[in-house]
Amino acid sequence: MQILYVHGKSGSAGESEHYKPQFPNDEVIGLDYHTFSPWETRVEIRAAVDELARKQEDICLIANSIGAFFSMNAGLDGLIQKAYFISPLQPAELSIFITELATIYKGLLRVFQVSGFPSV
Repeated sequence: MQILYVHGKSGSAGESEHYKPQFPNDEVIGLDYHTFSPWETRVEIRAAVDELARKQEDICLIANSIGAFFSMNAGLDGLIQKAYFISPLQPAELSIFITELATIYKGLLRVFQVSGFPSV
C-alpha cells in the first residue's frame, strides 16, 4: 500500500516521517503542496494521487488539519482505499469550524458563478 500524507497549515511533507513506524511494510510519502486555496490545492492533491494510482492500486491518505479539508475537496472518490483525517480541534470546535468553512465555500462558489468564473 502507498501512504500519502498531506500536511496542515505551516506544515511540511517531512511530517510524513512520523507515520513510517505505523506502516512499516508500506511506502510513506509526504506531499508538499504550494498553493493555499481549495480550488488550487485540490489540483495538486489530485495530481499526486493520480500519479500514485498509476503505480499502486492501494492508496491510503493521511491528512492533517487544513490538508484534510483540501483533500476532501480534491475529488478522490474511487482513488483511495482508506483515509485518516486528523484535526487539531476538539469535536465541538470542529463541527463549528466545518460548518463555517462550508458556508464560506458555498458563498465563494456563488460569487464565482455570478462573476462568470468556471466551476471548480
